[in-house]
Amino acid sequence: MFRSALLLCAAVLATGVEAQTSDAPEASELDATVQTLVAETWGIAPASVVLEWNGAREDVATGADQVELVGSGARGSFVVRVGPPSRQDAIRLRAGTAVRVPVASRHLPRGTVLSASDIEVTDGVSWGPPGVDEAEVVPGWVTQRTLTRGDRLVTPAVRPALSVMSGSPVEIVWRRGAISLALPGTAAGNGAIGEQVLVRSETGKRMRGIIVAPGVVDVTRGASSSLER
Repeated sequence: MFRSALLLCAAVLATGVEAQTSDAPEASELDATVQTLVAETWGIAPASVVLEWNGAREDVATGADQVELVGSGARGSFVVRVGPPSRQDAIRLRAGTAVRVPVASRHLPRGTVLSASDIEVTDGVSWGPPGVDEAEVVPGWVTQRTLTRGDRLVTPAVRPALSVMSGSPVEIVWRRGAISLALPGTAAGNGAIGEQVLVRSETGKRMRGIIVAPGVVDVTRGASSSLER
């Protein structure tokens, strides 16, 4: 009889605890709601949204109709207001997107020309709304400072190898339809393929162009806005 009473009491207590637990708000519910709100703001899938909370959220209500996302999301910063207008809880958070990022696989001194074995790709977070995709680092890029294992391989820490160096001879090309001209010149700045650089012709005229190959600068677009001597 006594054993049965103990078992009955334990069952009642367990039921009470279970009821309290089920009534208590779960942080995961709030996470899911806020992920959806951020995803709608940024126009992406909720599964891509990563949240970093700056405050406890276990003791706030989680009704989806009582959650408000406040802020522009610049750099991923938002304020989440939870609850009825008469009693709202406000929690700050930082939001971002899950991305795959290249990192250094070892200690890399400044000026290292990256090889495939120097680059590892791992999971990471890009805080803030999705923006312009950064160029993907590839072998041949050069470190601009000393990097340790695990450091992200993104500009300005690394950059493509220079294809034109200031003071070096270049070929200046200009094209319009089937007509093309090429003349010798000198670079007035450093740059990699795809970047803009100033060049000077043998007559001393300065122009802005795009580096299209090592030592070759196309001034077609910049020819009309060439600089004075």
